[in-house]
Order: sequence, then C-alpha cells, then structure tokens
Amino acid sequence: MSTYRLKMPLRPSGDALSNSYNTALRILDDLVQTSVTAETNTPPAAPLVGASYLVGGSPSGVWSGQAGTVAVFNGTAWNFMDPPPGMMIFDVAADSHKRWTGDGTIYTNEGDGDGATLTLPAAAAGLRVTVIARGTQPFTVTAGDHDTIRLAADETATGGSLSSAVVGSVVQLVAINAADTESSPAVPGEWIAVSIVGSWSL
Repeated sequence: MSTYRLKMPLRPSGDALSNSYNTALRILDDLVQTSVTAETNTPPAAPLVGASYLVGGSPSGVWSGQAGTVAVFNGTAWNFMDPPPGMMIFDVAADSHKRWTGDGTIYTNEGDGDGATLTLPAAAAGLRVTVIARGTQPFTVTAGDHDTIRLAADETATGGSLSSAVVGSVVQLVAINAADTESSPAVPGEWIAVSIVGSWSL
C-alpha cells in the first residue's frame, strides 16, 4: 500500500500511529512538487483517485467555501489544502506555475511554446493578483466573463486582456468592485492594473 502520486509506502492500518503517519504522508503526497489539472470552480463529476485542482474564487457544490485551496480526491472525498507562502504548483491547463505569497497569488509563466494565458478569477473587492512574465514568449492575462482590465496610469485605457513578451515584466491587478452575479447582473467586475514593470499592453 502506498500513496497514489509519489508511491511512498504506507503503514498497515490498525493503530493510532499508522493513522497519523499515513495522514502525514498523504498530505506530503498531495503538496510536494505537485501539479493541478486546472483552476476551476466546479468539481468534476467522476474524478480519479489523486485528481487535483486549484479551487477558483467562486466554488460550487462540495467545494463551496474552499476558494483558493488545492483540492485532491482521495477516492471517496475531497481533501483541501491551503498552500503555504512561497509554494509553487504547476497548472497543466494554463501551462504555467502559480506561487503563493500569503496575501495573494503570484502567477509565473515559463514562456514555453506559444506562451501562456492566465484567466483571472471573477473580480471580487480586495482580491489581488501579481503576474510575472518569465519568458520571452507572449504572456496574456485575460479577464473573466463580464470583467474588464483598466490601466491605473491611464483610466481611459480598458480592455479584456493584458499581455507582455518582455522577460521580468510585472503587473499587479487589484479588483475594485464585485463581479457580475445573478443577484446583480448589471454590475461588472473590474481589475485595475498597477505597479507595472516592463512592457504590458491592452
């Protein structure tokens, strides 16, 4: 018997020591050098054992209340982990790494292939995202449905996406009002791009 990802051997069950020991190994297996299939708000209908996802900003179903955590399916239920500051996880669908800072999430890209695209979570007041372009391939930050991105240095400049192909470019995006919801469909979300280093364009 072993953990499902790193294949670390587990103790036979039957005593208190094996329970705490195996639980600790499973947490390590979930978070050490891990990757997630994608960032999403909706739990998959038929996940495989060991399936892992980054829970989005507006989770539903059994993921409700777990925004920003890493969800790993253990075969019968979902385990939720809060990544510690500094931890990096690879998002397979986005083809980029995500690093946690403790007060927000820093998304970084390797710049491989045709570049990478990050779709921002639904804008919610106070939410902050920092993006670093690490490669020379185009890196695009895209707002979610009904949301827009506005440049702090030029309030008339708005759009649905922001991009850069300059190594080391950094942009911080701050959500300043609530996202579009069923209860207030006329209120769009808005991201303000601030603290820009390098070259970014709408």
